[in-house]
Amino acid sequence: MLSSRNKYRSKWWVKPIRFMNYVAFRYWWFIWLLFLTSLLFYFFFCCNMKSSARKYENCAGKATYYKNLKQIDSLMTNCCSCAPDTNRVREKEEILQDTSLNNIDEPNVDPPPPLPPPPNSIPCNNQISANGTNQEHHEQWDLGTNSGTIRYCYDTENIPDKIKIIYDGRVIHDSGMIGTEGEKCFTFNYRYDPSKPRHLDVHVFPSSDSGTKWDYHIDCPR
Repeated sequence: MLSSRNKYRSKWWVKPIRFMNYVAFRYWWFIWLLFLTSLLFYFFFCCNMKSSARKYENCAGKATYYKNLKQIDSLMTNCCSCAPDTNRVREKEEILQDTSLNNIDEPNVDPPPPLPPPPNSIPCNNQISANGTNQEHHEQWDLGTNSGTIRYCYDTENIPDKIKIIYDGRVIHDSGMIGTEGEKCFTFNYRYDPSKPRHLDVHVFPSSDSGTKWDYHIDCPR
């Protein structure tokens, strides 16, 4: 059986290692010389490259600085006034206004004629009453051309009747079938507009009782 030393001597990597050990031991001074020479070359090339790069950067920075300085000097020399000419801007705005607005002819638009009251309408500040009639009643009341608050009152006594008041197609009051047993009054805000109707439509739907009585009156706007 081979010993461990003889076993490793048969390996392929034993001879190269032994050769390197022999050279390192016999020519140690040559190895140190190579090491020192490498250090000298390293410091020499590194320092030389840094100094040349610094020199180039300084030169390039100075050239850029002088170039920018010359441009600024040229701009300041050729600049008469750096502030904006507000008078000239104002004149241009006035010219634009004159050409765009003042020269436009406004069309002559006549206001629409006011709507007349319906024919056979009853002027406000009047009263209508009926006793013992069971027929439906409809009247149109002229409110005039003044704006204000309209006051209207009705009394259906003890037999129920229905009163409906309409303005411009809109129901502003519907009493329902009611016996008021006294006068009830309400108000309506009226604003005169020449393009809108100036009258109220009043519908009375009386009871079928032959003894029904009712009356109402409408005041003018005030």
